[in-house]
Amino acid sequence: MIVRLHTVRHLLALFAVVVGLLLQGQLSAGTAVAAARRSGDAEAVQAKNRLRPFIEGTHESAFSLRLPRGATCPGDSMNDDWRVQSFVVPSTDDPGSLRYMVTGPEGPENDARVALYTSEGRPYMNQLLGANSEPGQPAQIIELPSFSFKRLPINYLPSGEYRMGVACTDGKGVTAQYWDTLISIESSPTTMQWRTLQKAENLDKRSNTLWIVLAVVCVLVLIVSVATFVRASRAQRATIEKDVPR
Repeated sequence: MIVRLHTVRHLLALFAVVVGLLLQGQLSAGTAVAAARRSGDAEAVQAKNRLRPFIEGTHESAFSLRLPRGATCPGDSMNDDWRVQSFVVPSTDDPGSLRYMVTGPEGPENDARVALYTSEGRPYMNQLLGANSEPGQPAQIIELPSFSFKRLPINYLPSGEYRMGVACTDGKGVTAQYWDTLISIESSPTTMQWRTLQKAENLDKRSNTLWIVLAVVCVLVLIVSVATFVRASRAQRATIEKDVPR
């Protein structure tokens, strides 16, 4: 009986530790999300008809990006010094960790990180948000312009998969939130073809694996703890009833 109660205490203690670790991880993740979170898809659409998706194109093709309705940055440019940036980075990069300079996202020399260029050939960088009546209010991102890859050398981006989108940054160029999509590029010295892949939100499913495992562990520990406790209680009650004089 004493051994069983001792086991229950250990199981409950283990459950408390697992739950504590899970909560700590969730709080840490919440902080990271608040610091640089993915806010949704930046859907590639046709430049002349924003209601139709852009499927594939060439170096010269014009396209745009459509954000979720009501997409905003944490503050405006005049009062809070927020800016809108654009990026094309390898799919293995984390857009939430990007920092922006004058010409685009920072990266190692010769790294395939670039800003999107408008169809007129200007990098879409440090774009201003409309002014609010007071500081600290979200500022809506206005409709994005038409883009194309024709401003870049035709084989500037090596063949591979990339994340393409826009981000809100503070006055130091640090990302606070972003919207992106996944694309595939095939380039050679004479041609460049690219196409859209699955929505970028599907990329984030990989990060859910750890939480699923932890949740399963918590449930199993809880079930074992309760079952052991119930058996121990029944055994104790049976012992007491047996010892009671009749």
